Formats: sequence, C-alpha cells, structure tokens
Amino acid sequence: MQQNAVQELKKIFEAAQSLCEKYGVEISVPRVMSRQTKRDNVPHPTPEEYFRRTIFVPFVDSFILHLDERLLSHDQILRSFAVIIPSENKNQEVNEVALRQLYAAYEHLLDAELFEIVLGEVKLCYTVWKENNKTPKTAMDALAFLLQNNTKLFPNVEALLKIFVTIPVTTASNVRTFSTLRRLKTYLRNTTR
Repeated sequence: MQQNAVQELKKIFEAAQSLCEKYGVEISVPRVMSRQTKRDNVPHPTPEEYFRRTIFVPFVDSFILHLDERLLSHDQILRSFAVIIPSENKNQEVNEVALRQLYAAYEHLLDAELFEIVLGEVKLCYTVWKENNKTPKTAMDALAFLLQNNTKLFPNVEALLKIFVTIPVTTASNVRTFSTLRRLKTYLRNTTR
C-alpha cells in the first residue's frame, strides 16, 4: 500500500465518493490559509490528493512503524525459542548462543541458577525425543509430549515452552478488554444512583 499509495487511495476514495453521493455529502478539504500552524497545510489540486498526503500516507507509514516495533523488535527472542524444538532435517545439536539469549531473557522465571542446567535439560530432552521417535514439529507438540509423559526431568524446558506458547504476538486483545471494561464501567456509573 505504501508503494502504490496513489492507486490504493484511488480505490478507497472512489468507494467513499460513491457513499457521499448516495447520502448527498460533498467531499471537501479543510480551509487552507497562507500561514497555517495547527494542521497540515499541504498544496493540493484535488481533495483526493489532499487526503492522500495528509491522512493516507502518514497512516500507512505509522502502521508499518508500529508493526515493526511490535513484531520485529521481538524477532530475535522469538527465534531463540526455536532452539528448544529440534527440527527433523537439522543436526540434533543445540544452538548454545540462541539458548543463552533465551536464558538471559527469562532466567528470572526459571528454576535453574546456571545456564548449564538449562543446556543439559535441552540436550537430554533432544535425546528423549530421538529415542521415542517423537520429534515435535511445533512448540505445542513438544509441550504436549512433556505433559502427557508426566516428565518432571525438564522443568526449565517445560517453563520455556509454556512461555513460548502463551506469548501474544500483539496486545490487541488486552486493549479490547480494557475498552470494553471502560464502556461497562461508564454504563454502570450512569445507572447507579
């Protein structure tokens, strides 16, 4: 959308224009002054051009920035979780650098006082999965295997897997919850006397 902003906004603008014609609303731009400091004052030959420059392009840029901030900044930590789950086509070696990053990020939630304890658990877990021919493909499979076999030998691996399967990608559900709570509390305040 950012690269094809003209075409993308043209589609949106045509849909908005048809709705405005249906309801008898005229599309206009805010008044432009020679020296305006409180809002965007970009040169524009048409309303479509004005809305593209002042609303559409900044919104798309902001959206991309927020996606990068929420998803890509945690990319390295999320990639570190992959070290716990061995892949079938890979050599069954533990990536110690990635595991060390994972340990550093979550050591306050683990029972292990030393990194070597977690490393040993992961290596032993790899061995158990290999012996049982149960190489997990996902974190949920690995966690289900540990929970089904009631294995208490790997408390730190189990804790890391639980963290991994419960990490939200975004906080949208939390925001929605608070928004709903705010409406409910306002409704209750208005009805209580």
